[in-house]
Amino acid sequence: MPLASMIEDMAKHAKEASRHLRRLERAPKDAALRLMATRLMERQADIIKENKKDLSKSKKAGLSPAMIDRLTLDETVIKGMADGLEEVAVLPDPVGQITGTWKRPNGLLVKRVRIPLGVIGFIYESRPNVTVDAASLCLKSGNAVILKGGSEAISSNLILADLLEGALKESGLPPKAIQVIPSTDREAVSILIGLEDFLDIIIPRGGEGLIRFVTSHSKVPVLKHYKMSSLILKWPKMCVLMPRCKGRGSAMPWRPCSCIRVLLMLFSLTCQNVSVMPAWRSEDVPEQSSLFRGQDRPFRKTGVLNFLT
Repeated sequence: MPLASMIEDMAKHAKEASRHLRRLERAPKDAALRLMATRLMERQADIIKENKKDLSKSKKAGLSPAMIDRLTLDETVIKGMADGLEEVAVLPDPVGQITGTWKRPNGLLVKRVRIPLGVIGFIYESRPNVTVDAASLCLKSGNAVILKGGSEAISSNLILADLLEGALKESGLPPKAIQVIPSTDREAVSILIGLEDFLDIIIPRGGEGLIRFVTSHSKVPVLKHYKMSSLILKWPKMCVLMPRCKGRGSAMPWRPCSCIRVLLMLFSLTCQNVSVMPAWRSEDVPEQSSLFRGQDRPFRKTGVLNFLT
């Protein structure tokens, strides 16, 4: 089947699945997420085997150590993915939440209510764990998703897609609510962002070149970023300049593949006995912070869910 026809068929199936998802109560979505976590742990060996195929090809292609690190799925990473699914399952269901109520001069009562967007096209690079993260957040928020990962992670993404779709089917939910485009052809991105009749929003996550290409050529609304802006976080006697990102609040300067990393340490001239912490402890982050906390695991994904409803 031609690539364009295949992706259009996927979008049609996603549209049908989205109509079912938007009517779901919380319980079946949470049950599916927990089943996905179980299946991830059960199929660790299969996932690692497929991931090694991607790693082998990427090393031969001369990818940098940082890129290889992003691409690697080992037992620790898979456990983190499973834990992430469990964390999303316990979050409040954003669908149906009332975020505002006001009365018009004529007495009409108006409410602002969160509803699913519909079908999301998610385009990303390198990290196969994003496949699970994005799929879980879309499912929780009642959206169907079509995922287009990087060519370097195709084997990993396909086995994860098979696992996620299988868990949906076992849970009695439409398996086509989560789909990964099974192609490494760059043209797949152009085809996906042109499906304005089936997709409701495109979310590109990657380098500036990818973001600009998608923004310039998409016929579908795009939730975009070009460059990470900066955020100054202040603690007593110290402040840190960090990229702003809704993904994680931990700073890991020794691991360049992380979404958040310290760019610059700024110390007060009045400070004495200054020391640099290797990582923020979760208790050092203000409780009211909107960022996720913790070195390895995000505490909050509510902010992302709010974008998707």
